[in-house]
Amino acid sequence: MFRSISRLAFLAVFSFFASVSGGLADNGVRASFGGVSLYLPQPGDLCPVEDKGGANSLLYKHTRDLQQQAGNKLFAIWADCPSLAAMNDGSLRDSLKNWVIIVGGMSGTPRSEVTFPDATREQFIELMLQAYPGIDLSNIEEQIDLEGINERYLGNPGAVSFGEMESLGVLAITDSVHAGIISRVGSSDSSGDNLVLNISGSTLINGVIVHVYHYALYESKNSIDSLLSDSKYYSALLVNRN
Repeated sequence: MFRSISRLAFLAVFSFFASVSGGLADNGVRASFGGVSLYLPQPGDLCPVEDKGGANSLLYKHTRDLQQQAGNKLFAIWADCPSLAAMNDGSLRDSLKNWVIIVGGMSGTPRSEVTFPDATREQFIELMLQAYPGIDLSNIEEQIDLEGINERYLGNPGAVSFGEMESLGVLAITDSVHAGIISRVGSSDSSGDNLVLNISGSTLINGVIVHVYHYALYESKNSIDSLLSDSKYYSALLVNRN
């Protein structure tokens, strides 16, 4: 009798998850890096930012060039759908609410799409943990010609500016190293300055260094817990889909 009840309970739970997963469309994308093919699942209910014209295209190109100067190859961008819709019709009067940027980390001099097929994820994580305390955020900013990219795509060198940055350090270790930064991001439009939270998840996928950056407006310490949870979940999806 107890076995029958347990089996019915299992079937009920399994049917629930099957129905939920069946109703969620995964609009993921394929990316290539150094001859390696990667699958990037869609992060939650965010919408893709694509280079297909309009304001979305400008955002894509702006981000692509910033990441390239920082030594990364842009794979994909997603953002909250209402903000993207408002951006395209010109009614956006504030920052994006949530967005995700996924890149491949380039290596060497000059930077190129180098892969590490013989390295393990555990080795990569250990190296990340050793290197993280020595990362200087100001050096990263110095690599980027933000004013030039602003002028190229937004027509104003001061359209976007980076202010103070506060490192939250390593927040968690899963299949990725999750680290946090709170930064002041300025804008020349009506949105003004915003506190932006960034939780990064860095891992090694089939020999490719992959960084997944989750962004949201910082409202309280609860923002960190919420975005970190998103970062951990996406890390699990990314590793198990590849």
